[in-house]
Amino acid sequence: PPRRTAAPGGRRLRPMRPAYMYALPAGADEDAFHVHLYANAPYQLIQEHLNYLFRRGWLDAQSKQLTIRALFLNAEVGRPRLEQLSIMLSFSRGGGVFSRITMEPLFLVAWHGLASKGADALSLLGLLALTATRAWRAARRGPGRRTRATYNSVLNWLILLLGYVIIGCYLVQDSLRRAVVDDLREVIDAQRNDVPADMNSPGTRLLDSCLGATAFNGWFRILVAQYHLILVLSFFTAFQAQPHLGVVIRTLEASFLDIIHFLLVLLPTFVAFAISGHFIFGRRIEEFATLPDAIPMCFKLLVEGEYDWPKLSEESFWTSLVWTWSFMVVMVLLMLNMVLGIVIDAYTVVRKSAGKSETVWETLSLVCTRIRYFCQWIPAADIVARVNKQELHFTTEELRALFPEMGEAQFRSLVRDARTRLTSENSEDFGGWHGSTRLMLAVQLHLNRCLAGMRALCPERLADADPPREGLGPWLHYTPDAFGSGSWVRELSERMAVQSHAMLSLQWSLQQLQWQCKAMDALYGPSGRVPSCARDGAAAADDSEAPL
Repeated sequence: PPRRTAAPGGRRLRPMRPAYMYALPAGADEDAFHVHLYANAPYQLIQEHLNYLFRRGWLDAQSKQLTIRALFLNAEVGRPRLEQLSIMLSFSRGGGVFSRITMEPLFLVAWHGLASKGADALSLLGLLALTATRAWRAARRGPGRRTRATYNSVLNWLILLLGYVIIGCYLVQDSLRRAVVDDLREVIDAQRNDVPADMNSPGTRLLDSCLGATAFNGWFRILVAQYHLILVLSFFTAFQAQPHLGVVIRTLEASFLDIIHFLLVLLPTFVAFAISGHFIFGRRIEEFATLPDAIPMCFKLLVEGEYDWPKLSEESFWTSLVWTWSFMVVMVLLMLNMVLGIVIDAYTVVRKSAGKSETVWETLSLVCTRIRYFCQWIPAADIVARVNKQELHFTTEELRALFPEMGEAQFRSLVRDARTRLTSENSEDFGGWHGSTRLMLAVQLHLNRCLAGMRALCPERLADADPPREGLGPWLHYTPDAFGSGSWVRELSERMAVQSHAMLSLQWSLQQLQWQCKAMDALYGPSGRVPSCARDGAAAADDSEAPL
């Protein structure tokens, strides 16, 4: 067969990559040459127009970019809209042609129906309600008081500011839409009247107005998308009012500093692997051709843990093997799992501190109860203001006397929440009964070590310093299954006996330590100098375990 050769002056057409979008040469808008082709023009006239441009060298070696735009009217599916098709051809200095095709819709009707209008109305009412709430709180504080900028206040003011900015953008978008609709009607009327192409000025205005409207819609779409992410942050803040739902936020807060410190190690390691991959694979793999491309490719490998090994190992097998497996072991197996471990560890601590807190269903029941007894429900701020004037501890009868107008439902809920919080704090501080037992065992162990060390200093002189230990039996070691399956009264009494005996043992050890200290002061005086033989005996006693 005949050998195929490229045409003289031919160029290769390739899709435009995002990395080349701003790197390719582009001319200024004032240097552009505009050509308009109208739908009502005869085909022969359009062909003659294109041949004239070709003969006059409209596209030559100095051309940098060619943009083709077309408008399509779609009024059959959903809301009527104009689809703007843009085909951009960029000519590089190396001879390549890079293409990019985009389609931007432009709706000709503002709302799709009553549901769309209702959603916009609810959004506007919510924004106005939030504005009124913030203004009422600011007026209640007074003009002379300065408030501290907190995370919630900054977030609320940011939501308000961006909300009104979006409303203004909606008004601008509606004005641009109306201008496009008016130009479209003029173009349709001109086509019906068969206006010649050289006199069809509404078509040019329609293209310009559509170009401005679609450009504004592109930036406005990004703003609305980011605004929704900020609204999600406000939902996270609102979830903190519910203990079980606030576990996620408190987990992120607890692990934030640890993650930041860990990123100081993770990010340089990750960037080093990206640079190394760019040097190894960038010459032959498009995903590693540039450093901005290598970083997201390495992030994809980090998250997915999958890679195209035949493509990576086409050249320099052992080099590719070392880079791939070192990346998988260091980044995927170690670094990524350490981040998960930090978050899970913080979640375990936060979830344990939450304890048996109020569930979502109990919160909903409380909200319904508060709505039901709205007239006699006392605000939380008034309760805190009155309680702060009382003593630190008071009974439920004193609380009832302090709030005689409080309803029975609110009173029971307040007492129940106080008891639940007290139980949670006690379990968090001591870890329950087993934690308090371990705490006393640790104190007893250290006291016995101190006593053994002091006796080793001068055993013949401090032997008579211990008075007889009467009334105390041997130490009881508690295990979870030590009491069998008896009644709860017996188990409770035995546990209380163990606790009482433990406290007596601690008291006896502290008394012994006090007597030993007095004996040491009497023997060696305030200087506290100990003979060398006594110091050797104390060092030997520190090496051995003092039994309980």
